[in-house]
Amino acid sequence: MRRQAVFAVLFAALASHASAQPFPNQPIRLVLGFAPGGITDFTGRVVAQGISKALGGHAVVPENKPGAAGVTAAAFVARSAPDGYTLVLTDPGTVINPLLRAGVPYKMSELTTIGMVGSSPVVIVTSKTLAVSNLKEFIDYGLHNPGKIAFASAGIGSAPHLAAELFQSMTKVKMLHIPYAGIGGAYPDIMSGKVQAAFSSIVGALPFTSDNKVNALATTGSKRPAAYPNIPTVAEAAALPGYSADIWLALSAAAGTPAAVVDTLNAALVKALADKTNIEALSKVGVEPWTTTPTEANAFVDNEGRRWPSVIHAAGLSPK
Repeated sequence: MRRQAVFAVLFAALASHASAQPFPNQPIRLVLGFAPGGITDFTGRVVAQGISKALGGHAVVPENKPGAAGVTAAAFVARSAPDGYTLVLTDPGTVINPLLRAGVPYKMSELTTIGMVGSSPVVIVTSKTLAVSNLKEFIDYGLHNPGKIAFASAGIGSAPHLAAELFQSMTKVKMLHIPYAGIGGAYPDIMSGKVQAAFSSIVGALPFTSDNKVNALATTGSKRPAAYPNIPTVAEAAALPGYSADIWLALSAAAGTPAAVVDTLNAALVKALADKTNIEALSKVGVEPWTTTPTEANAFVDNEGRRWPSVIHAAGLSPK
């Protein structure tokens, strides 16, 4: 009995010592829910490097876990230990997927947002094989040819997919959705004309629009991004006041992560987003850094959960 008591005291002492270790004291994983070549991957790698620098060179390791428009990554982190060592870059799809699909293996209540990272509009691109040169012509073609435009996105429930559904609901254009695991994989099909259009992240589109391999018609935000200063917004090009759909990105962890750890990570994130090198890198792909407190970030994400259900319902995408 005495031996058991000694072991209990020793175990408690070891546990107390472990919990008292300063954070971080081991590598941090930053899980990215999409394949390389898109906005999540690019931004995640910039953020990982920036947080590492802000933490004095501590290892922050980006790790791609693509699948089901970010569901695989979000579920993985939601089920991880709430210790701040496993993070995920979340986006609108993280909020939308539980509203869109039955049986999604996580709830938003199982994640907590450490801070916003940035936002970027989606860019609407078309194949050179489609005989349109601007957004008005694209809409006119779609209205006269319902179902004949196939558009690519980074997956069902992704921010570009919802931007397309909002576009369809406001213009009455009916298109066929072709989801890809990552938008980079769609571009060979767009260039060949197998797919006529895409609602794409800017980072995914830039290599192809820069080489004039596809046409960029419009961006979906409320203002023109630095990456496409000469491309109109949807609201400008199609006279759709109120149309706005950005890809926002946030840093999240498993719910229950200690407040002190969340604050440490938020401070490192804010410092990373203030770094001139990171600002310039993100601006080149249309991402505008966005710094918040954890409270502000969680309030924004909660509001997103109230914004999209009506769009999902109107598109007939509600879980069956």
